[in-house]
Amino acid sequence: MTLPIRFNLTILLALATLACRSKDDALDSVDTNIEGPEDTADTAVDDDIDNTYEICEDITWSGEVIVGAVYYVCPTATLTIAADTQVKFMPSAGLVVDGTLKLEGSDGAPVVFTTNYSSTAGNYGVSVGGTGDKSTLQYATFEHINLRLEGGAATAITNSAFSDATLEIYTREAPFTVDSCTFTDNQRDNQYGIVARDLPLLDVVNSTFDKVYVGIGFDGVQDESALSVADSTFNEVRHALYVGSIGEYLHTVTGTNLTINSTSSHGMMLYSAASSFTNLSVTDATGYGLYADVRSTLALDNAVIKNSDSICVYAEGSLTATGLVAEGCGGSGVYAGKKGSSITGSSVTGAVGYGVYAYGDLTLDSSTVSSASNTGVYVYYGDLALSGVTLSNNGGTGAYAQQGTLMVEASEVVGNTAQGVQTYYGDLTVLDSNISGNNGSAVYADHGAVEVRRTTIEDTEGYAIYASTASIVASEVTIKDIRNYGIYGYRSSVVLDDSTLDNVEGVSVYTVDGDLTATNVDIRNSRSHGMYAYYGDLTVTNAILENIREGGLYSYYGDLTVTDASLTTIYGQGIYAYRGNLIVNAGVTGTTLYDVGFNALYSYYGDLTATGVKIDKVGQSGVLTYYGDTTVSGVTVNDAGTYGVFDQDGTLTMSDSTVTNTVNVGVYLNLGELATVTNSTVDTTGSTGVYVYQGDLIISDTDVSNSGSVGVYVNIGDMVADAVNVVEATGQGFYVNAGALDLSDASVTGAGSHGVYVYNGVAAVENLALTDIGGTGLYVNVGDLSATAVDGSDIASQGVYVYNGDMTASDVTLDDIGSQGVYVYNGNLTISESIISDVGSQGLYVYGGDLNLADTTVGNSGERGVYVYLGDALIDGLQVVDLSSTQDQRSALSYGLDVRGHALVTDTIVDKADSYGMYAKSAEIVSSTFSNNNNIGVILYGNDASSVSYCDVTDNGSHGVYGPTTGTNSLDVSYNNVTGNKYYGVVYARALDNNYIADNYSKTGADTTSKGTVDGTLDVSSSQIGSIDAVTNPKSSSVSGTGPASGS
Repeated sequence: MTLPIRFNLTILLALATLACRSKDDALDSVDTNIEGPEDTADTAVDDDIDNTYEICEDITWSGEVIVGAVYYVCPTATLTIAADTQVKFMPSAGLVVDGTLKLEGSDGAPVVFTTNYSSTAGNYGVSVGGTGDKSTLQYATFEHINLRLEGGAATAITNSAFSDATLEIYTREAPFTVDSCTFTDNQRDNQYGIVARDLPLLDVVNSTFDKVYVGIGFDGVQDESALSVADSTFNEVRHALYVGSIGEYLHTVTGTNLTINSTSSHGMMLYSAASSFTNLSVTDATGYGLYADVRSTLALDNAVIKNSDSICVYAEGSLTATGLVAEGCGGSGVYAGKKGSSITGSSVTGAVGYGVYAYGDLTLDSSTVSSASNTGVYVYYGDLALSGVTLSNNGGTGAYAQQGTLMVEASEVVGNTAQGVQTYYGDLTVLDSNISGNNGSAVYADHGAVEVRRTTIEDTEGYAIYASTASIVASEVTIKDIRNYGIYGYRSSVVLDDSTLDNVEGVSVYTVDGDLTATNVDIRNSRSHGMYAYYGDLTVTNAILENIREGGLYSYYGDLTVTDASLTTIYGQGIYAYRGNLIVNAGVTGTTLYDVGFNALYSYYGDLTATGVKIDKVGQSGVLTYYGDTTVSGVTVNDAGTYGVFDQDGTLTMSDSTVTNTVNVGVYLNLGELATVTNSTVDTTGSTGVYVYQGDLIISDTDVSNSGSVGVYVNIGDMVADAVNVVEATGQGFYVNAGALDLSDASVTGAGSHGVYVYNGVAAVENLALTDIGGTGLYVNVGDLSATAVDGSDIASQGVYVYNGDMTASDVTLDDIGSQGVYVYNGNLTISESIISDVGSQGLYVYGGDLNLADTTVGNSGERGVYVYLGDALIDGLQVVDLSSTQDQRSALSYGLDVRGHALVTDTIVDKADSYGMYAKSAEIVSSTFSNNNNIGVILYGNDASSVSYCDVTDNGSHGVYGPTTGTNSLDVSYNNVTGNKYYGVVYARALDNNYIADNYSKTGADTTSKGTVDGTLDVSSSQIGSIDAVTNPKSSSVSGTGPASGS
């Protein structure tokens, strides 16, 4: 039916919020100020709103219905509109229903509400109210006509279409459902697709929103009101959902299978909403993909948010997401708020900003965040937990927690422009993860503790692990290809175990103001130090360091302890403690250092203790200590470029150790109090084997061989050496300068200079063997010598030489001596029970001192056998004899015994001297034998009283006994056998008494001449005597009891 136009009104009814309305209420909101299309009708509006059409009885519309006024359906009436009916509204017309509206449209024959004019001027639209739910809204089309629902008019609208029209749902106590509806072309007047306010539940399903301003605007205006949207699509809208605009009440929003495309602003705006979405797709949002305010919670399950111009998901309250995909976000991928958020099984890719940003706690599990232009995951004032997460190729840090903790577990953090994972004022934990290829540091905590376990860190431009003002614990970590420091604790302690570091550009492990403890660590190819503790202690157990460009292990102002370590190819210091103590132990597997560029073990201003350490191929010293004590036990040093073991200004204790192949000194104490070396070996040193400067040395049970200079040397200090063997020293075997030597059970074999040399000090030597000595065997220069059981052979110069000092010796055996056997200059010599043979010069030579000799044999001297110059001699049991095996050599190539003073000689044999048997200024000679000498047997040239008694003087090559030729002759010769001499038996003597003088001067038989008195005139001569003052009691047969006592 066609209704006439009663009013040509230019009005549009404004929507009001009503729970239950009267007719007057329904019409009170007519806005008379809105203009419609021009026409010629009367536009005046009657203020009496009774000027409307009322429908108070049931009625049916069908066909084409033109509405030209405001029609009001009374509460008692039912308006039925048949299928395929077109209801056309004139400008300012409308339909207000407080009764029942039944739309009987069908699929293909909907009820159409539209306008009857070309321009969409204002109209009142359709308003359905009432208190019942009798109205039926289905299969309807609204074109430029809004539908307003209030009260309890209906429960649902289904299968309907809105074009340039809004569905308005207000003030309901019951839920309402929108099912299988479409909303299009609502952007001209910024219209909503659905506006719902003040109702407990709106359920939208199977609906489409296309080119509308806002898809659904919902504000329940009551707590616990709910919006449910499912299986719906939003395309080219400003917002798909706008919920809780007032923000006073808490809502529940659920969404399932939603698609949102090309929003001109945010995909959703959620205020005070507990929202959850499943199978959500948001694409090409001009603003945020999703927005939920700080009072809201947002839960996403299998949501895909792509190509938002700003943040893809912005949840200021809390976010729970599973299966989220956020790609191509113009801002951050996800913003999560203060209430705590969790993201699981999700992917955030290509965000222009942060991948995920949270202002509060965040848990990210089994997810990927990649290619963000800024940090991958950033949490501010909250804790961040990552598990099974991949953070890759982000323009900033992979994951960053500020003012909160960060936990990373079973995750991949690769290819990020800044740090891998980072905290600021929060602790950082990484477990079972891979952090590689980042341009900054891999694990970085500023003012926070770090714990890293079972993790691989590779190809990193910054630090592998960094912490400041806290601590680092790293276990089962693999660190490789780092362009900065490996592990760096700034004002932080570091505990590292079961880990590997390879190809680190900076220090592999470094602490500042913190202790460093490393166990079971393998460090290779470091471009700087292996481990370095700066102002902290360093403790290393069971470590391998190989190919380290600077120092291997280094502590600065801290103690350094190493056990079970292997260091190979270290270009700098091997193990170095600066102003701290250094302790290096073998442990179970042993500690070794091989191919070290500088010092293997080095302590500066601290004590050094090394036990069971093996050191090989060192550019400088094996063990080096400055201003501290050194204790070395069971240590091996081989091939050192300077010293084997060195200490400056401390004490040095070395035991059970071996030092070989050093370029300089083997063991060296400089300006220290005491060096103690026991049960050790020092072999092949470029300079001295063992050297102490201005300190004392105690050395025992030690072999020193192949020294490039001195074997064992103390310069300004004392040496005590026991059971020390020196072999092949280029210089002296033992050398003490300005100190005392106590040497026992020692040997020197193959010294290039002196075997033992003491300058300006005293020496006590017992059980010393000297062989193949290039200088003097035992030499004391300006000092006294006590020597017992010295055995020397093949000595190029003196066997024993004391200059300006006294010598006491016993049991000395010298053979094959190049110069004097024993030489004392300006000192006294006391010697007994000794044998000196095959010497190049004097066997015994005392210059400017006295000789006290007992039971000593001198054989085969190259010059005098015994020579005392400017001194006296007390001799008992001397033998100057031929000791050659062939017995065909001269016992001395000059005098047998030469004393240029007074001599008391008893029990002495001088045989086969090449010149005089004995030559002395004066002497008392008793019970001695002088035989087979090549010249005079005994010559006494001085005027002091001399005597020869109970002696055998036989077979000499000239006279037997020869006294002084000038001055007073005080030589008495008595009870002697003088026989077989080439010339006179006795010549130039004061008195001869009871002598057997026979077969001299080629005569046969005894010369029994007896004549003269002692009157000072040497006037008695005969065939075998000459120039004698008086001869009495000559014997015709041998005198008994002459010569040395039995066994001499």
